[in-house]
Amino acid sequence: MKMVWKILHLICLLFFHGFYENVIGQPTSSPSSQKICEKLNPVNVDLKCYYRGASIKCDENLLPGTKVRPTCQPLHTYTNSTPTYEEINCKEDGKWDNALFSCVPDCGRPFTNAQLLIAGGVEEKIGDSPWHVAIYNEKKVLLCSGTIISPHIVVTGAHCVHDRIKDAPADANNYEVVVSKVSRDYATKDNAAQRTYKVKEIRFDKKGYEGMHSNYASDIALLILSEKITMGATVMPVCVDWSGTKNIPPTEGIAGKVSGWGLDAISKGNLSKILKSANLPFISRINCAKFFDNKAYLTRDKFCAGSEQSPSLLQGDSGGGLVFKEKDHYFIRGLVTRTLPSNPHIAAFTDVNDHIDWMLPVRNEVEQDVIEKETTLRYKNKSP
Repeated sequence: MKMVWKILHLICLLFFHGFYENVIGQPTSSPSSQKICEKLNPVNVDLKCYYRGASIKCDENLLPGTKVRPTCQPLHTYTNSTPTYEEINCKEDGKWDNALFSCVPDCGRPFTNAQLLIAGGVEEKIGDSPWHVAIYNEKKVLLCSGTIISPHIVVTGAHCVHDRIKDAPADANNYEVVVSKVSRDYATKDNAAQRTYKVKEIRFDKKGYEGMHSNYASDIALLILSEKITMGATVMPVCVDWSGTKNIPPTEGIAGKVSGWGLDAISKGNLSKILKSANLPFISRINCAKFFDNKAYLTRDKFCAGSEQSPSLLQGDSGGGLVFKEKDHYFIRGLVTRTLPSNPHIAAFTDVNDHIDWMLPVRNEVEQDVIEKETTLRYKNKSP
């Protein structure tokens, strides 16, 4: 009888061991002689790992038979040429069948061989600021500027899309975003890359936006677009310091670039028909205070930029991004909020870095949802 119970006990152990290995994914143990593949160390690459059809973690050494599907993180591209494989496999000898590729940022790079639209002045060329967009209302009137920060998201000033009556984000259906745009006129087709996108959703900072009632604090909004922006040489996101590890700009007085369709001094106060840009020196929040008659407007998330030699930022510039060059890439630091009545050459900017803790989860939510859908569609007919 004891022998029968021992046999039954052994059968149960073998059954549950096999059940755990086949259903859960990884075996409960592995022979000491079994070789394993070393942990992967991705550089700007997202990994999805599978073992016997089940999803597993990628942050450890992996068993033979494990399949890994690598993809560049959002706003990154392959360091070298596009790889010829879609997944890498851990072989029985404990080695990967392909080397994991790395990715580099694909953002904030102007199209240097741009076509010159108008000679002279400070007019922008197509692709000089590939992240800059025009925001129009339902009447096709240009309201503000904006900046592409991800394939589905444009950042702009909250005051551009604020419903004062409801004290909330306005109806997203009232707005359109046009990329690769240089002329103010909505109907003018500037180039083949120009395209219009509908706004699906508007989000304000989690602290909310109350306009003048809160001295224009948190004057920042994210426009979630209804479809993915088609990127190219003249349409590209600006870089964002999502990790908060970069010191941009590194010192006071470093000039950043801002673009917009503000008033044109050359045409005696008429609205500019062409996108223009200007270089504005950075002024820290502390030094900015001396330019404010009413210092209440200098909220905790503001800094200034400009000088007596700088052009004035007016209607059409509002909501646009102030970007600074870091090596070969431009990073956004501020959004045009308002000029100072006492000195129109100095403008107040909403500090984008002050809102990263809110922006990053939104970006991840929007883009990861898209990545999951694309990955599912891509591999739905393939076994892991």
